[in-house]
Amino acid sequence: MTLDLYYSNTYKEARDKFLTYVCDKQHISKTKAIKLRDILSPDKEKLYIDIVYFGSENATKLLIHTSGVHGVEGFAGSAIQLFIIKNRLGKIDKDIAIVFVHIVNPYGMAWYRRVNENNVDLNRNITNRRGVFTDKCHPIYHKLNNFLNPKSEPWSWDLNFVINAVIAKIKYNPVDLKNAIAAGQNVYSKGLFFSGTPSVHETIADGLVKQTPSTNEDIGIEKGPAAIIKYLKSIFKKVKNVVHIDVHTGLWKYGDDTILYNTEQDAMIRKFNKLQSLKLTLRKMGQNVDTDVYEGLGKDANRNLLYNNTEYNAIMHIFKELQALTNKDYEKKVYSFSKIFGKHSHVSNRKILIDKKLFHNKGSNIHSKDYVAYDTSGTCGYMFSEFCFPKAHFYGITQEFGTYSNIKILKALIKENFYHNHSRASFIKQALLKKIISHDKKNKTSLLDLFYPKDKIWRKKVLGRGLKVFDVAYNWLKNL
Repeated sequence: MTLDLYYSNTYKEARDKFLTYVCDKQHISKTKAIKLRDILSPDKEKLYIDIVYFGSENATKLLIHTSGVHGVEGFAGSAIQLFIIKNRLGKIDKDIAIVFVHIVNPYGMAWYRRVNENNVDLNRNITNRRGVFTDKCHPIYHKLNNFLNPKSEPWSWDLNFVINAVIAKIKYNPVDLKNAIAAGQNVYSKGLFFSGTPSVHETIADGLVKQTPSTNEDIGIEKGPAAIIKYLKSIFKKVKNVVHIDVHTGLWKYGDDTILYNTEQDAMIRKFNKLQSLKLTLRKMGQNVDTDVYEGLGKDANRNLLYNNTEYNAIMHIFKELQALTNKDYEKKVYSFSKIFGKHSHVSNRKILIDKKLFHNKGSNIHSKDYVAYDTSGTCGYMFSEFCFPKAHFYGITQEFGTYSNIKILKALIKENFYHNHSRASFIKQALLKKIISHDKKNKTSLLDLFYPKDKIWRKKVLGRGLKVFDVAYNWLKNL
């Protein structure tokens, strides 16, 4: 296998290969290039999110494969997509369409960063923030802010990291620590794992302040993902089932991959859970759940509305349908989906609908210290489950390829973020500024090496497992 056919050293090289391979299949595909305005690569070149789909726009089943949500991690996902497009795609079932989104975060890939041009982690950003807006930041993250996001350069990065890491490990539960750091926060705009900050439009009604954003931009979704949502919604109108594969690198054992599930990414299931939560809240407030307020569904999702008897009857009908779906149909399908990828699979959300043991080989969960992932929201899958196809059944996975230890990666992220976001303001003399820019470039290269090993064995494994998971997902969707 000639790895150079699929692996690239720069964003431009990866994009050129992608467009070339897609061009060879142009008789069975359609493409869309989403240009990111006013954003350039280090070589002053324009940046694009490229989307290609194979199959009919009238398909009821959709297989979506995304790469580069965390920019610098995109080289592996890009290689998998190139390999599949060049070698695998032939005759596609007439009721299935296959979509490849090549590099969701081109800025991050071009600049060797995990985040986008606004320092936003796109895998924390894509969420419906309508309703009550509050600061989202774990209390432990607040306490560790000076460690995670230093404003000045420490005398010794290694010593500073070891001392602070040891103190944090002593003071906090390891599971709480992991979730506090990596789950996402919207308070420190230049900090690690920043999820973005939504714009809020406040109105006064009945003496209450209502915060009711109405567009993707209003609720804080970055321009790249918002453009993807807009395009796919305009193309596919009849989708009933969606399978999504999102490729990442970093977590897990070197050279191996783990499959992370999120059983709450089905929009209908989330709406059901919201209704349940609201009923409990209203009862605690002493209100009659059957006659007062509900959390809306459909076009007015997540707005508190007063309703009449007709509306109430409609709500209860939907509620019963959701309850039936949750208890029967969707559980069975999620259970079926969870078994098809083999070992090293985990549940990636603390609220699940069926037994955790069905999902993974060791029976660990998100509250276990040996669990590979962490509790988060706003992940890439929400683009499709919440915004593109909210009425479809959604089955989303993250395929994460292991590179190096979490500790090593966290240390590198802290350094890279400092030199990119904070250090320039600390140095006035031009000579020192050049030194800092040099450090910044060096740390970005180090970050690339951590998320994108040059090891040929690692790269062969990525292609092999990437193709395997794609084939298994396609066959499962075809038989659904």
